[in-house]
Amino acid sequence: MSKRHEVNDGEYHSQPTPKSSKWVLKKWRPTKKSGEGSSVRQEAVEEEVVVEKTNPPRWVTIGKDEFDEFGVRKVYPPDVDYRTDQIFKTFDDLFDWVKQKGRENGYALNRRRSNPNKLLGKVGKGWIKCDRSGKLESIAKVKKTGSKKCGCPFMLYGVYNGFHAGYEVEIECDSHNHRPSQHLEAHAYARRLRPQEDCLVGNLMGQNMPPQNILSTIKNEYPDNVSTLKAIYNAQDKIKTSRCCGNTPMEIFQNELQRRGYVYHIRADPVTDITQEIFFVSPTGYTCWRAFPHVLIIDATYKTNKYNLPLVELVGVTSTGNSFFFAHAILSNERQDSYTWLLEAVKDLLSDVYQPSVIVTDRELALVNACDKVFPQANHQLCRIHIWDNITKHWQKSFGNCQVYKWKDFQSHWWLLVDSPNENQYHKFKDRIFKKLAKVGRLECLKYLDDYWLTNYRFRFVTCWTSSRRNYGENTTNRAESEHHALKSHLRTRRATLEHLVGFIEVAQRTQLGELKEKLGTSRIKTMAHHANIRLFDRIRGRVSIKCLDLLYKEIDRLHRVLKVHNFSCGHQLYTGCGIPCACRLEQMLEIPDYVMPLEDIDPFWRKLNYEKSAYPGKFDEFHGDEGLDRSEAESNEYAVTQPKSSQKSTFEKMMNFWNKARPSPKYKEPEVKTNTRGRPTTKAKEERDEQRAQEQARHSSYTGPKNSYTEPPRYSSYVGSQETVDLGQSSQKKQTQAKKGKKKGR
Repeated sequence: MSKRHEVNDGEYHSQPTPKSSKWVLKKWRPTKKSGEGSSVRQEAVEEEVVVEKTNPPRWVTIGKDEFDEFGVRKVYPPDVDYRTDQIFKTFDDLFDWVKQKGRENGYALNRRRSNPNKLLGKVGKGWIKCDRSGKLESIAKVKKTGSKKCGCPFMLYGVYNGFHAGYEVEIECDSHNHRPSQHLEAHAYARRLRPQEDCLVGNLMGQNMPPQNILSTIKNEYPDNVSTLKAIYNAQDKIKTSRCCGNTPMEIFQNELQRRGYVYHIRADPVTDITQEIFFVSPTGYTCWRAFPHVLIIDATYKTNKYNLPLVELVGVTSTGNSFFFAHAILSNERQDSYTWLLEAVKDLLSDVYQPSVIVTDRELALVNACDKVFPQANHQLCRIHIWDNITKHWQKSFGNCQVYKWKDFQSHWWLLVDSPNENQYHKFKDRIFKKLAKVGRLECLKYLDDYWLTNYRFRFVTCWTSSRRNYGENTTNRAESEHHALKSHLRTRRATLEHLVGFIEVAQRTQLGELKEKLGTSRIKTMAHHANIRLFDRIRGRVSIKCLDLLYKEIDRLHRVLKVHNFSCGHQLYTGCGIPCACRLEQMLEIPDYVMPLEDIDPFWRKLNYEKSAYPGKFDEFHGDEGLDRSEAESNEYAVTQPKSSQKSTFEKMMNFWNKARPSPKYKEPEVKTNTRGRPTTKAKEERDEQRAQEQARHSSYTGPKNSYTEPPRYSSYVGSQETVDLGQSSQKKQTQAKKGKKKGR
């Protein structure tokens, strides 16, 4: 028989000879017994096959299956040569080399036991086996289990060689009793991530990359990787657990805020220590807010964290017209006390700079009252878009196909009323709307507009009142809605943990900061073509934002195209609302030959093209309620002077909680998960829903009883029905049950 043994007839079972290259193959040949015609017996014939060390046979196909005709698993000649003269420095290096050779040939090898060398403090001898070695030993009684183990005899071991100070490979049995796998993804051990791949997962997690993209990146970086998505999830859980270090979720969150240099405040229930409100500001947001505190837009977004609590975003506006979010808060309830606590924290950030000139919110009474309490001097406006959305929601259907006063006509009349330049125009547009509604019998809609919006809140959204004070052209919360979308595009999940939420905010803010710097720098160095030929702008060009120059350019165009042609009055809205010369003032300037507008005619907001704080002429040295701050230590004093006042206050509170023995550091518990996130329905919606339920038939029953037999209480509210309602419901259910039983008997 030749060295490259080819099997043509019959089937072979192999048995390796230890520490040699010879294999003893037993070939079973059918022979007839003497004297018995048809009886067949099996005769074993031993043959010795020599396998070359330098060029071992790759794969020998022995039979059509892995079992012979007696059900015994076949043992195949070795198809991988593990013999080597290489000395490995560590046992791990040896194992990696053996494992890689196995992977290349379709085998998953793993480490088993090892004998330590106590004198050297190293592994003296370590065994390496096939992952299909051993037998299934399951004690499961209910769950169906299986195993890929088939008693594979493959075994190598690495032995420490003291003379060479390294490990060498020794072969005990390098054959398998199964074919190599065509897909290593079927082997759990092969699917494990290697150390360098684990490190890459950790880095990509820090960039908030989703697991699918992480797996794709790993496979691009390491083409031989056979991991699945489950391996990425397991690695992420392992990394998260290692980062916890036994800390509670709130401790992990606080550590993350401190590591990133955030200013934050936490308020918990004094009895249960359950966290109620969280307010945090990033260093970037703190700098932007102190540079541009003139406009404050507040709005809440939902479905961002695993506690189902609203995330309140506080948004500012730069002189270039770009918006930025600078602070966030998580509130357990949207009540006036919570909003007041939040706005007080925002106010502390502005201890020595301008206070907000304009605040824009929705018509949420708790927030409206809190704003009036904390910032009484600010021009508080309501979002016009949300007001119109509410009107549309309640009354668009009632117009139907009315041809006398269409919904589109009402919409155009409403926006004319909202943009009224003066009170006379406002009353004129209001009377027209009311007359039209009364003519078509929409008295309820008329009453809704008057009582709900115009009587009490016209000063907060009609132009003639909102533009009488500084608002810098802001009258909606659309900027906050855009920031919600930008944040959620990075978030990619509705159940983020608090520390992950901070990471997502950091990534979104980093992108935002680059855009802000670009616009501020562009306003300094770029001259727009339509601004270059206007002599009036020579002194302010490059010293105010391009947004400001555009407003002036449009006002000049409005002066020539509208006001002079139709002999309209100016209205002074640009001057009173934005602090920029309006049409009547620009007309006087343009009449003077070669007149150049002085920089002092522009509001300081539009002249701000950097991130330095917008300070008052004087400075305030004392804290707002920061009593008892000890500055006796020279080092503490030097550090405190370099920090902003709000950061000093936040740090001082935490230091006092840590050092004061009478008041130990609070152990905040994580917020409770909010189950009722939809809120209590309005009375009108509740009545419509109850009426609809009373009229519709039972969905999962053939019972046809009285329609008003049972009224179900609201599902998404804290309403508890009276005993009469409960009794009525129980009696109705009994009747349905009896009716079903009667039908069954009739069958």
